[in-house]
Amino acid sequence: MAENNPVQIVLNDNDYITAPEPGRSGPPFDFFAGRDAAFAKHKAKLAGRLSEVSKTLEKVGVDGQGYIKVRLREEALAKSHRPIRSMFVPSEFPCVGAAGLGELFYLASAKNIGGLINVVAEAELTTNWVEGRDGKVRAQPSKVRSDVGAIEDVSLPDPIAKRDFDAKTAVSWLSDPRTGGFYIVELFENPVLAQRRTGRSRGRLAESVQSLFSQLGAGVVAWPMPAAGGELPLALRLTLSQDVARLVSAPSNEGLPVEIDPNPARHEQALQHLASHPAVRRISLPLRLELSTADSAPLSRTPAVPVPNPEVNYPKIGVIDTGLGPALHDWVIGRHDYLDETEVDGEHGSFVGGLLVGAKALNPAIPGLEDDGCELVDLALFPQGDFMSTYPGGFIDFLHEMDQAIKEASESHGVRVFNLSINAVSAVEPDHYSYYAARMDEIAAKHDVVIVNSAGNLDGSERRAPWPKKPIDAIKYFAARVEPDTIHKPTESYRAISVGALNPPGCTVHNEGLPTTYTRRGPGLRVGCKPDVAHYGGNDGAGPSGHHGLVSLAPDGALMSDCGTSFAAPLVAKSLASLESRIEGRMPSHALRALLIHNCFTPEALQDKRLAHLARQFVGFGVPCPTSQMLLTDDSSITLVFTSRLPDDEKRPKVLRFPFQWPQALVDPSTGACLGEATATLVYEPPVDRAFGAEFVRINLDAKLQQRQLENCKDGSPSFHDRFEQCFLPKTSKQPVPEKELIKQGLKWWPTKRYRTRFAAVGAGESSEWRIEVSALRRAEAPFPIEGVPFSLVVTIRDPSGVQPIFQQLRRSLQTSRVQLEDLRTHQRVRTGG
Repeated sequence: MAENNPVQIVLNDNDYITAPEPGRSGPPFDFFAGRDAAFAKHKAKLAGRLSEVSKTLEKVGVDGQGYIKVRLREEALAKSHRPIRSMFVPSEFPCVGAAGLGELFYLASAKNIGGLINVVAEAELTTNWVEGRDGKVRAQPSKVRSDVGAIEDVSLPDPIAKRDFDAKTAVSWLSDPRTGGFYIVELFENPVLAQRRTGRSRGRLAESVQSLFSQLGAGVVAWPMPAAGGELPLALRLTLSQDVARLVSAPSNEGLPVEIDPNPARHEQALQHLASHPAVRRISLPLRLELSTADSAPLSRTPAVPVPNPEVNYPKIGVIDTGLGPALHDWVIGRHDYLDETEVDGEHGSFVGGLLVGAKALNPAIPGLEDDGCELVDLALFPQGDFMSTYPGGFIDFLHEMDQAIKEASESHGVRVFNLSINAVSAVEPDHYSYYAARMDEIAAKHDVVIVNSAGNLDGSERRAPWPKKPIDAIKYFAARVEPDTIHKPTESYRAISVGALNPPGCTVHNEGLPTTYTRRGPGLRVGCKPDVAHYGGNDGAGPSGHHGLVSLAPDGALMSDCGTSFAAPLVAKSLASLESRIEGRMPSHALRALLIHNCFTPEALQDKRLAHLARQFVGFGVPCPTSQMLLTDDSSITLVFTSRLPDDEKRPKVLRFPFQWPQALVDPSTGACLGEATATLVYEPPVDRAFGAEFVRINLDAKLQQRQLENCKDGSPSFHDRFEQCFLPKTSKQPVPEKELIKQGLKWWPTKRYRTRFAAVGAGESSEWRIEVSALRRAEAPFPIEGVPFSLVVTIRDPSGVQPIFQQLRRSLQTSRVQLEDLRTHQRVRTGG
């Protein structure tokens, strides 16, 4: 069936923003219901731990003040179970951060921890069973027993755990000029700023932080790094200078010492001193940026690079790389001239640019590529040679210049999509949203652009064997594999589109559509889905004629073959830029990302259900289909786009609630059951805070597709049942899903979600009355932003048989109910009127 019906945008979305249905916080939960002996033992243990922590904090804290770590039991991960009713009351114990899931940090003093021992003593030892109105008997504990039961352990942060490297490794790493030569010191909070913000005194804790660096001796230089993700870390360099320790405003000040002290003993002493301070949370090494390892092979074929046609409306992409060679000159509409000519090596950048301009002509065997032609803005930022002479502050200065380059390209040339095939030589950490990712997300937000980033490559000796042909063999291989292959920073960025690599067609050793031997896998963080998508990145050299199966250009225009996630990324960037260029008017970047993710598919080679978990780790939501298919549907389906913002209310955030009638062609006239299938993609832009580790996303948005039930609620209001399922969440036979699995598999607290539902042959329910709902949930410690949370939701309803006139039926029904719809109008590729 021809695809000729445009995607529909709901214009009057604000008419459907409403107050949430009345609700109340849940009653206290008894984590030891019916296990009173176990609770008594736990209660005594917790009181003992609190006593130990109080005594130790009196010794090692500053005037008995510092930060403690509270670990919750797994059953208490939900927001409603946080032990804040009677134990860690926010007015007494400010929550300043988190590490892993359910690992919280609180500001505390020896005195008020001692007071908690008395609170624990109040917890009743026996389960309080109460019969409800429905005749069922349930445990109804006091707030104290519930809070005490939610806590697994209380401790002081371990100084040894504040870093994961030794001094010898640090000296070697910092001696590399690409790093900037400094440690990154993160505090639980900046006591001075926190004191001003909250009005609560941090006592001598604030003064002690200011004097901390001076105690490390001569040659110490420290400076504040630019804020990212709600945090203001500090950079610290140990040099051979005999100058007194000093705090400067920036690392590029004239006369600033840069020669690193090579003595590991001094570094070890300094690291131990820093880690012993109660305000220091983490000490880490700086990132080192790199391009993928060059593995290119020349080809003898004649180049077939397209020539720009002035009558064609081409997509635009900013290429953040090593620079574009002369072969691409005709396609370059702007440059960011930051590097000297001697610092530019256009090999890597030209291969990326060649794919953006001519991938389809250069790789006719690869399916699903966008039409050739692309206007490029050359953002040559990655130098060859001495990285530190170009960027004295290491990757921090690189990010600053990238910010400026994106600003210029966006304002001067209207570029909305940027390709960044540059990674850090550092794997994403499970409980740490990196500074690099946070800065990149803030840059993207500031300019309302999308950055497409490669997931990172395994080097030659690290690469995996070719993916086994049989699914069961693949499962066994990865179950036995112990070598690390986690995605590289900043792939955990929640605003960027991160890209993994697949084998292209035409190779007997590496099967088409399977992950390459070098592509790194996610998710990296304990939350979310990374990489977001995948595309063809070339194989590792065993293809036909000995090349990689992916062809592009050298700087002089010669044909080359190569492989890497660096070269899968521009194929996705081209899809995004093509999407943006086809749409009339400006859509927010979250809408572009939602449309892309909504139109991804899992490669056929990975569609075996047994491979679902592995497939997600390598391809995320899948491979984008061509943009020509993203903006049109056939007669048997309709796609709706909501681009809106959830505002706060006096008590709870408002919701989007959009009522509609299921298409009559998909309703059984005798039973009222509804047939068909629906998919949806939700992308939103939440407030984030790096201090909260794996819980850095502070607001969760969720979408529901709800069907009216015949039986109303007890108060007489209509009752609705959600029919959506998270696309990665295993089926649970209607059993409640544990919070940990909702986070890990269901993408709870992750800003990109995809949903699906397909009704059995007998249909679902007995009513054609439906509604789409988007609602918000905030963390226990987080305020809801005054400006609200922006989001985009893309919903497709279709007839799987491809027969029924769904588009016309639902569109007519919505317009009759006063929904203001507009076709997502598209530009013609060929310009008219000059």
